Amino acid sequence: MTFKIGDRGNGQDGAQTDGPKPNNEQERRTHTRYPVNHSAKVFHAAAGRYVAAKVCDVSSGGALLRVEGQRVLLAGEEIEVYVAWGKRVVLDSSDGVRGRVVRSVRGVVGATEQDGETVVQSAQFVAVEFAEAQPLAVSKIAA
Repeated sequence: MTFKIGDRGNGQDGAQTDGPKPNNEQERRTHTRYPVNHSAKVFHAAAGRYVAAKVCDVSSGGALLRVEGQRVLLAGEEIEVYVAWGKRVVLDSSDGVRGRVVRSVRGVVGATEQDGETVVQSAQFVAVEFAEAQPLAVSKIAA
């Protein structure tokens, strides 16, 4: 199955698959997804570090993040996501939402030419399921 990162297709999915789904694979999402582009940071407790991220889409049940850095987040790992919903640049502990990585893929996001060589730029895309539904976060972006 191939993921098209950033292809919004029907306006709801941040990561979609090519082609039809197999008969035994049904849509499991229960929350409407909203395409967004908000800065965020992710706290990875196992590494004890924060990493920069962008929120690609969000629902009350989870989000698709574009995560910067070399540290790979793996399915099943617990993280905290801090999103800059407004114009605030400083986030505090009350802005954090606990979640679990449910899928992680590396995708090509661009290429540049340097000294006659093509340099491919990639990023990690991480699907996160929130520990608890976040209807307030969704109401901020749906307005």
